[in-house]
Amino acid sequence: MSRKKRLLFVGESSFLSTGFSGLYDSLLRALYATGKYEIAEFGSYGHANDPRRLTRPWKQYFATPETPEEAAEYGKPSNHPDDMGQLTNQFGAYKFDKVSLDFRQDFTILIRDNWMDTWALRSPYRHNHKILWMACIDSIPQKENWVRDYEMCNYVMGYSDFGIDTLARSSPRLGQPRSKLHRIPPRTPIDTDIFRPMDKVALKKEWLEVKSNIPVIMGNQIGHYKTEDRKIILSTMRNQARKLFPDTIDSFCKFKLKYKGNEAVDNAILWLHTSYPDNASSYDYPRHIARLSHGYHGVLMHYPDLWKFIYNTYICEQCGNIFAGHAILLHGKPIENRTGQPGAGRIYVPCPKCGRSSATCPTTAGGVSRDVLAQIYNCADLYVQLAIAEGDCLPIIESKCCGVPVLGLDYSAISEKVRIPTEYAHIDKENYTEHLGGMPVKVDRWYYEPETSQRRALPDIEDCATKMFELITNDELRLKMGEEARRGALLNHKISDVAARWEYILDNINAKPLEETWDAPVTLRMPNKPTPPKGINAEQFIAWCYTNILGDAVDNEGMKNWLDSLKRGNTPEQIYQYFINESLQRYEIGKAMKDSQEKFYGRVDEEKNTIGAIIVD
Repeated sequence: MSRKKRLLFVGESSFLSTGFSGLYDSLLRALYATGKYEIAEFGSYGHANDPRRLTRPWKQYFATPETPEEAAEYGKPSNHPDDMGQLTNQFGAYKFDKVSLDFRQDFTILIRDNWMDTWALRSPYRHNHKILWMACIDSIPQKENWVRDYEMCNYVMGYSDFGIDTLARSSPRLGQPRSKLHRIPPRTPIDTDIFRPMDKVALKKEWLEVKSNIPVIMGNQIGHYKTEDRKIILSTMRNQARKLFPDTIDSFCKFKLKYKGNEAVDNAILWLHTSYPDNASSYDYPRHIARLSHGYHGVLMHYPDLWKFIYNTYICEQCGNIFAGHAILLHGKPIENRTGQPGAGRIYVPCPKCGRSSATCPTTAGGVSRDVLAQIYNCADLYVQLAIAEGDCLPIIESKCCGVPVLGLDYSAISEKVRIPTEYAHIDKENYTEHLGGMPVKVDRWYYEPETSQRRALPDIEDCATKMFELITNDELRLKMGEEARRGALLNHKISDVAARWEYILDNINAKPLEETWDAPVTLRMPNKPTPPKGINAEQFIAWCYTNILGDAVDNEGMKNWLDSLKRGNTPEQIYQYFINESLQRYEIGKAMKDSQEKFYGRVDEEKNTIGAIIVD
């Protein structure tokens, strides 16, 4: 019986409430069910003691620290020049080699942004496995070193047609017709049985009347209006700088001002499914709502009592109630840490069910279930996503699965969710369906982000407000777009179809022979510090370093580089120390490989010499 391919998926723990988590949860379940692969997951932000891990049958590793020694490493910034001091250990950089030696994968599969996972390409065990990267491309131009990283992979995929087009145009190597760039995006898998159209009237009554009691709160200001007829505009995103929450709120405010007097507009609600606080770069959007509501000096517009029409999702930590309440409740409240855990600061508001001040915003670690999230989508009449850039945009796809039409900024991967991207040469324009159910919001202007040197887009607030009005007031158009949205999502994002595309890729890429990788005989050369002979020239000295310190044949290209370095001012002592350090590193790497083999097989078969270590004095 042939050995199953061993797949190590690197990302965010699949039981969390992030986009990367949701992708892996759906994909891994489908691939595991085939029985064709040995699967392991190396997840960030999850913990080994989290009971939710027990619901995943595949092997799991965690990037979070499990020992005091790991805790000491976890918060250290990367010292690699390409990482620019990023805290890459939170993504698994410090633990990847240990995980690889334990699992001994044939394929490492990456799905996050380049700066999160590029350390996987630097592993000393890189030659033992192939790297498949579904590149999260969200802007242009891509950094040159990012493109080089993708060129180093064994196979490259894209979340979106935007991503594939960007990679092909940015890299002559990847742009070749027969390159290792996959030309059809596998797409993000969505459970279309969970995210499906539901009874919107019943759900609006439940969420707006039973859970949140919104008509009672708002009745005196807007008169008597049937709950089921109240129009809801939804946006569900992480509260990150690139998500532009103030621009979304500005668009809603402009929509209210420009079309004031229209009953549907006057009674419309903006529902934010997000969190404050979230991270160091998150928006204080409750403050922005307060400023627009009271006409604070410096804001672009003023709509009296706007706060009464903007809601946030809350979860009660005491009774478990999930409800929509005023977002303004978060304004000016103290950030408390009731758990004692680092980064656990939250703002608490009263729960309408139990009455205790114990309700807080959903977070990535403590979000709502996918079933509840599907209900929230189904309450919405329109979904809006205004972000400076997106690699794929999971909420747009989920809302479309629920039959909710979408407004999205016409840039990056969002573009193909709201229009046919005719500028991409590789797509089949006549049969394209990813755009169904969407309408583009114009880009107002561009700017270059200093952190990434990439072009970012800012939305045209006026255009967004106009299109909000068009979709909120035109029931026939909105319902037609909702049906198209569902159809497009089913054609592109069903789990079974996406998993089949992944299977095709995985089954048609050969694993490296085991006897040449994890089971290859290990040669351990005991590190030492031999004394160089006297009276030799520079070329003889470097050749001596290769043969006597490393035990290698002389590398002619390396010889040239070392001779050049001497001319630039490096000393023989520095070169000697480099070779000594290299010999020590090789010994540690080889020893770890030997230990991995012994642990994996339980013994060292010295007779057959298949996995034994040869000690060289």
